[in-house]
Amino acid sequence: MLGKLSLAAIPIDQPIPLIASGIVGVFILGVLAWVIIAGYLPYLWQNWITSVDHKRIGVMYVLLAGVMLLRGFVDALRDENTLVITASAPDKNSFGCSNEAEWTYFGKAYFDEALRHTYSFVKAFELAKPVIADRERKEDFTPSEPQMALGRAIEPKLAQLEKQLNAKK
Repeated sequence: MLGKLSLAAIPIDQPIPLIASGIVGVFILGVLAWVIIAGYLPYLWQNWITSVDHKRIGVMYVLLAGVMLLRGFVDALRDENTLVITASAPDKNSFGCSNEAEWTYFGKAYFDEALRHTYSFVKAFELAKPVIADRERKEDFTPSEPQMALGRAIEPKLAQLEKQLNAKK
């Protein structure tokens, strides 16, 4: 029925699309719940969803196009020309965010500690991961498992930047 589309098409190993899809899904469920609870469903069904009025169909088309543009923007974050770093895996929480904390666990380990020792964003990430895991283990938290997606085209540019910054030491 769906041709070659299968569950293997779900990008389980890519946190950005999974997080974005989850946020969109929660938002859609929230809007649907609000529409049903507020009693707008009969009106929407009769006057919008099943409408043959070309103006209303045009409005729905523009709204749908806007949603698809936003979805495309999220996908565009992860490509060959970007480095995307998240503080946790899509199904995990990141810790340390509070009014009293100056840094989150990830922020402190990555920005405040690891980047003081290297100009490489990738090496800093690798230095920060065990620090974060150790702190979470000591406080008996579920590991957040920070994620990194490194595009092939940005990798040599980041290496060149690291080399330039090291030369200025």
